[in-house]
Amino acid sequence: IEPFHGWALRKLFTVRLSTMMPPRDELLAMLGNFKTQEFGKKEEQLVLKDIRSLVSTWQPIVTQWRTAYQDLDLEDTRRA
Repeated sequence: IEPFHGWALRKLFTVRLSTMMPPRDELLAMLGNFKTQEFGKKEEQLVLKDIRSLVSTWQPIVTQWRTAYQDLDLEDTRRA
């Protein structure tokens, strides 16, 4: 996203995202479907393991999509 958006839009997004995001432990608890008060180191490790698994599953798919977009000349590099 970054190469396609100007400085002001990137800064606005960063500021807005930082004010909307919950703290890390709360975010991981939500992603793992845990109540915040039940969330500890063990649960954090489980969630991080699941996230790593998800990323490793999606990485080849995203790579294939990028290749297909480039091969078919569908990549839109105009700036927003």
